[in-house]
Amino acid sequence: MAANVFRASLRGWRTGVLPGCRTRWLSQTQGPPNYPSFVESVDEYRFVERLLPPTSIPKPPKHEHYPTPSGWEPPRGASPDLPYFVRRSRMHNIPVYKDITHGNRQMTVIRKVEGDIWALQKDVEDFLSSLLGKAPITQTYSSPCSRPDLSWWRLRRIQITQPCLLEVFSCSAGHRGTGMLTSASGLILPLER
Repeated sequence: MAANVFRASLRGWRTGVLPGCRTRWLSQTQGPPNYPSFVESVDEYRFVERLLPPTSIPKPPKHEHYPTPSGWEPPRGASPDLPYFVRRSRMHNIPVYKDITHGNRQMTVIRKVEGDIWALQKDVEDFLSSLLGKAPITQTYSSPCSRPDLSWWRLRRIQITQPCLLEVFSCSAGHRGTGMLTSASGLILPLER
């Protein structure tokens, strides 16, 4: 008897079918025909709402005094009329980051710059040189797509491979034949069909 059980378990191991597993008839798996498949209840939906992520980032709460202990300040009124603009992140923070590489190389990185990034570099250099007494080492990185010649090459490539993507941009501007596409560094390129 024990040998037969052992042989059956080995057979199941070789074939991948577990002993005692069999198919069921459809009548064994279904309930009575008038039994509902689910029950809709609105009373317990508040428990489900806690699990769902919010659809948008909420506005930051009002504080008694600024800056807060974490150093956060709300944006001031209207932005000044400058050729560049640094957009806040979706969490309402200024996108200025400290990057440490090779153990002792510290860099400050400013991201989400829109407009003339070289004007921002000049203003930062002027501000820091007055504080430090010497000119700081700065580097401006612009994505290769922001150069007009490469941008047009890339747009032509997109137009060939994904023509519907170009249609979305041209229709979103509200004009019939032209539209505007903003690249990563804020350069605005006209699109023509």
